Amino acid sequence: MTSFNSVVHFQDVPALYAILYCVGLSLLFIFLLNIVSSKPRNDPETIMRRMLVAVFVMPVVATLGLWCLASLAADNVVSLPFYEWLGFRLGGLFYGVLSPIILVTVAYSGEFLHRVLLGETVWDAEESITSLLGLRNYIVAPISEEYIFRSCMLPVLLPHFSAGTCMFLAPAMFGLAHFHLMYGDYRRGVSVKLLAVQAVVRFSYTTLFGAFSAFLFLRTGHFLSCILSHAYCNYLGFPNFGEIPENPRKAVILGGHVCGLTGFITLLSYLTEPNAALSQFRPFL
Repeated sequence: MTSFNSVVHFQDVPALYAILYCVGLSLLFIFLLNIVSSKPRNDPETIMRRMLVAVFVMPVVATLGLWCLASLAADNVVSLPFYEWLGFRLGGLFYGVLSPIILVTVAYSGEFLHRVLLGETVWDAEESITSLLGLRNYIVAPISEEYIFRSCMLPVLLPHFSAGTCMFLAPAMFGLAHFHLMYGDYRRGVSVKLLAVQAVVRFSYTTLFGAFSAFLFLRTGHFLSCILSHAYCNYLGFPNFGEIPENPRKAVILGGHVCGLTGFITLLSYLTEPNAALSQFRPFL
């Protein structure tokens, strides 16, 4: 019987089972979020019901599914305690905490500069962290989504695909899961053409962010890294690129974005060095 402390692996889990598990979780996530409420996404009742699904239903289903898959495996070379596959550990915690904060801060350098030039407060969030929207955006969503789409999906994909492929395969599921937002927009009368554009943009940036989060998870071996990066990005909001062309100091702002992107790319491998972070996923990298 597999327990949370059991030493397990997923090499014996058929690739088809792994894919079906990941796709099934994504589809169930979309289905449950859409059936719990017919009201708009930001309606308090909708938020509460969806948070109950995100906190109490999906993580339990995802964990039980992973548990069942682990029971299919026999002893093998790359075996870890069940909780370590999920990214729960203390080793390398310094990297697990600092790397996402530093990397996201550097990546947002251009946005910070833009806000300063507009006379805005750099750290202002769209929603108070104590509000219902803040609770959803900064706490519940990062924890539940990262647990489902990183902690539970990546361990079953790693034995069958390269780490690089996994870093985009699991995030594609994450991007797919955000298609449920289209349903609410459609019900509010948004045109099909605009929905299609929004779907492509939303899928692109959620998949790219998911790839970054998956990269952090595998390189640092910490679930906490994913939560912090997700919550921090949600707190800062999407960069306001639309106003840059109208700003008289757009060259300075664009320069800030270029420097931020360059710094992010440069620091990415150094701040997530698997050997320094003692990542348990080093055999797969």
